[in-house]
Amino acid sequence: MKVLLLVPAPYNLSPSQRFRFEHFTAQTGNKEVTFIQKAFYSSYTWKILYQRQHAFKKIGGILSGFFRRFILMFNLSGYDYIFIHREVAPIGPPFFEWVIAKIWRKKIIYDFDDAIWIKTASEANPMAAAIKCTWKVKKICTCSHIVSAGNSFLADFARQ
Repeated sequence: MKVLLLVPAPYNLSPSQRFRFEHFTAQTGNKEVTFIQKAFYSSYTWKILYQRQHAFKKIGGILSGFFRRFILMFNLSGYDYIFIHREVAPIGPPFFEWVIAKIWRKKIIYDFDDAIWIKTASEANPMAAAIKCTWKVKKICTCSHIVSAGNSFLADFARQ
């Protein structure tokens, strides 16, 4: 079995990813399941993302992430499951999730650990709240084969 992990951050940089799944997927010796992790952000963009400056570099990093995700949409045939942590892309509607579920007809395992459907933004990125499309969490839940939520509050939202 081959599982594609679509995640925000590069490997071992996000506490959320380390806690939720990376410690399981990094274990070697499992010949039955192969995990391939693809991050939206590069290491450099992740490093500057929550800093107050570097607006143009952040925009460039986000555009680069969208380009990598777009190219990836043409290479999903070899995967049995698509594991999505939080969302495929941090801003915009659930376009990639729709392609995965409806065009490729892949089984999505959706994982989230925060109330990401609530509009918020960091002080370093105040404009992000306006373009996040927080409503997409509900849409992703409805097209997922399995939903994994970080606590009972999040699970109650997913059950809606």
